[in-house]
Amino acid sequence: MTGVNFLAKYEPQTPGELIWPSDKAKAAILDYLPSPGDGFGKLHPLLLYGNYGGGKSTIMKRLPYWIDPSFQVPNRKWLVADARKNISEMVHIIKRFTEFEPYGGGMKALLIDEADNLDSKIQQGLKGQITEIVGQNTDVLIVLATNHIDQVDGGIVSRCVTVDMSQRDPERYLPKMREILTAENVGVMTDRALLTIAEAAGSDIRELYRMMEQLVDALRAQQGPPNPPPVAGPPRSRGSGLTLLKQPVT
Repeated sequence: MTGVNFLAKYEPQTPGELIWPSDKAKAAILDYLPSPGDGFGKLHPLLLYGNYGGGKSTIMKRLPYWIDPSFQVPNRKWLVADARKNISEMVHIIKRFTEFEPYGGGMKALLIDEADNLDSKIQQGLKGQITEIVGQNTDVLIVLATNHIDQVDGGIVSRCVTVDMSQRDPERYLPKMREILTAENVGVMTDRALLTIAEAAGSDIRELYRMMEQLVDALRAQQGPPNPPPVAGPPRSRGSGLTLLKQPVT
């Protein structure tokens, strides 16, 4: 057994390490990264949508750091949408967060996961808050994520840059799969064999990492235990290398 969770071990830290679902999605996200001297760039509200395990949560977590490398965790508010929250409670939470002075003078990030779970009245109120935040704050990044964009209020959708994170092409998994095999030092496999695994994982990157754990365990089991190091023998005498001849006795 590897004894390591590949989801954690190979969690993307940079845009180059992410398994992008499409070039279009990659370009849309990279457009948020500011040019030198451009401050925090264009902090347009962002809505990530698509199937489970497509990479939405990873982008929500990492994007603030890609925009501002000095981003501080206290400047992040991560909300998992809950239909049980009432509208006044949500308004208060968001308003209080957007009004406080950012720690260290950096940008702030308001992250709302599973946005489709928000009650319709809360979604109605959120539309106005997004408009207000965008109009009054240049240092707040708003990112929403949902598996069901059809259940998100159309007014929210129209206020956001929308990015489809649905994984539909298993061939896009192959570079990451080769990278893992190399890092784990278990040899190489043909693209055809890897593609069979990628297709079995479907559109779920989490499942792909779990399957790669199983694959690495199986390959290590085939290799058997590593050969033990050679046992050192007794030290040899280190003489001058000269052979002494006995002189005849006279």
